[in-house]
Order: sequence, then C-alpha cells, then structure tokens
Amino acid sequence: TTTKGCVETKNTILTNNFHPRIVFSKSTLNDFMSCEKQVWVAVRNRLISLFLDSKSNSNNHGGNIIQADNRLQQNPTLQSQCMHPLSTTLYHLPATIGDYTDFYSSREHATNVGIMFRGRENALQPNWLHLPVGYHGRSSSVFPSLASSSSSSSTSLLCNAMMENDT
Repeated sequence: TTTKGCVETKNTILTNNFHPRIVFSKSTLNDFMSCEKQVWVAVRNRLISLFLDSKSNSNNHGGNIIQADNRLQQNPTLQSQCMHPLSTTLYHLPATIGDYTDFYSSREHATNVGIMFRGRENALQPNWLHLPVGYHGRSSSVFPSLASSSSSSSTSLLCNAMMENDT
C-alpha cells in the first residue's frame, strides 16, 4: 500500500518508491521524516548538487561523489520560485508535533530545571547520576524562533526545484 509517499512492506520503506512530489507537497515534513535514512541521504545529495559551485564539477560528501547540477544556478525564474530573502519569509513549524518524551541531556540542564521546581538546595536528584531521566513534553511548548503562522506549503516549491529533472 502507498502511504506518505513511500511504500511500506513489513516495516520497510522502499527507497525506489519514494514520491517526492507527494511528500514535499504537504504543509509539514512529517511524511519525509518517516522515510528511511536512504531517502534522507538521497534528498540531501540532490540539494547539495543544486547548490554546488558550478566550477567544481563534483564534490565528495560523506563518501558520495556528487555532480553539480547547474540548472538552478542558470535559471533565474526557478531561483525566484524557491529562494527568498530571509526578511520576507515566515517561520513555521516544519512538523506536526505530538506528545513526546524528552530527556535531561546534561547535568547543567537537569540542575537548571531542578532549581525551578525544587530550589537550588535540592536541584539535582541523586538518581540523575545513575539513570536517564525523561519527562513528558507538550507539543504546545514547541514553536519556531521568531514565530509567526503560515498555512502555505513552502516545501512544494523546493520539491519543484529538486525534481525539475524528473519532469
């Protein structure tokens, strides 16, 4: 069955059945994030190829030789569709965030949070030194820096630039 632009068979998403126009036409990147690492690497390599300096014919990125694709650099119309000055862009969450579990990642983080809840004298609980301490996160506490809302899909323009060679 086709789900999320990828094809699933027994918990395995097949890279060759990745459909970027489906995945990147959505308002969030949740479907893309649900794809396997091979898909992420392929998309990353495609983006690198579009932005490689045309004077360097290829570049080695993580053991992959990537050839420069100059079509974006040579196409002002396409550039105007997919690249915008930061001053004119709206920040929005790239994903729909559900409930999640987070962990205190450092002694300083655990101590700072402990001070807020228990005061400086009892900030770091003794168990923190011996086992990971997690807590339930709230999706309402996740928001982009310089937050503003936008319901439009900016990922579809990126998809058009990435997949221009597929049309």
